[in-house]
Amino acid sequence: MGKTYVISRPVRKELKEAEKKIYQLLDGAPIKIRESVSETLKAGGKRLRTVLVLLSAMAGDYTRGAALDAANAVELVHLASLIHDDILDEADNRRGRPTINYSHGYKLATAAGDYLFGLAFQLLTDYHDNRVIAPLSQAAMELSLGEIMERNFSCRYNQSQDDYFTRINYKTASLFKAACQIGGIIGAVTDNQRLLLADYGYSLGMAFQIYDDILDINGDEDTLGKPVGNDLREGIMTLPMLLARKNDSDGLLKSALVNSDGNTIKAAIAFMIESGAVTQAKSVARNYLDTALSSVAAMDNNRVKSELLSIGEFVINRYS
Repeated sequence: MGKTYVISRPVRKELKEAEKKIYQLLDGAPIKIRESVSETLKAGGKRLRTVLVLLSAMAGDYTRGAALDAANAVELVHLASLIHDDILDEADNRRGRPTINYSHGYKLATAAGDYLFGLAFQLLTDYHDNRVIAPLSQAAMELSLGEIMERNFSCRYNQSQDDYFTRINYKTASLFKAACQIGGIIGAVTDNQRLLLADYGYSLGMAFQIYDDILDINGDEDTLGKPVGNDLREGIMTLPMLLARKNDSDGLLKSALVNSDGNTIKAAIAFMIESGAVTQAKSVARNYLDTALSSVAAMDNNRVKSELLSIGEFVINRYS
């Protein structure tokens, strides 16, 4: 099993309460949506974005009800985006469990994702503060832009590293950043502390996705819950591929990007590892993480600082 981050007992208590409330929220959903989404929730997950909202709120004046609602709003947007991604990818399973579209069809899955998006923003409407809603609205839009960008660049060998960084910002870092911003606003932290939290969330999200892409190359299939080399099979260029491309004189990566033959994929993975591209990608991720940790170091609340540092270390040590 993969490693997890260490959070204190008070945060674990709040996380447990948030999960209880998210099931209560689903009680009002149509039965088919409630049952299918509950199945997805039971598949687990790191709930990292939920924890980021809670910790960011704890950096200031923690108000439990508001923090739990905000944390669940972010988690619901994340869950909705995963459901929609699974539809577009025609994915059969996620985290070792059947996806909603596989078990119930894409029509119900689409409706479930849409419902969760609506429910997420309904949770935030009580605050009558655009500063709370705006970051999540922006992130939800960027999640869609990231998915569109991934489709547009599918199997395209000549994309740039800037294209890649823009895409992972949209698909991952934007929601990490929003989680920290919203938590900071709910906790009424100072403007400076809120900026530090936002910087932390963005840089952590970038590092998280780069490491996730690396794990797709050198991870363990049982732990990942999906085949190694899945990005190549899907025609998705990641940072290790982009870094290895300069040595790809035989066109192996280019071939693997459009040919999902098992032997070609294995050869491409071995090439990326042997070329040093995976090590280089880890260095890039480490730089993002160091930036995130620098933001944390400048924060006032030592307890929150310690837990955010723990999450940062988890990002680089998971599955190792």
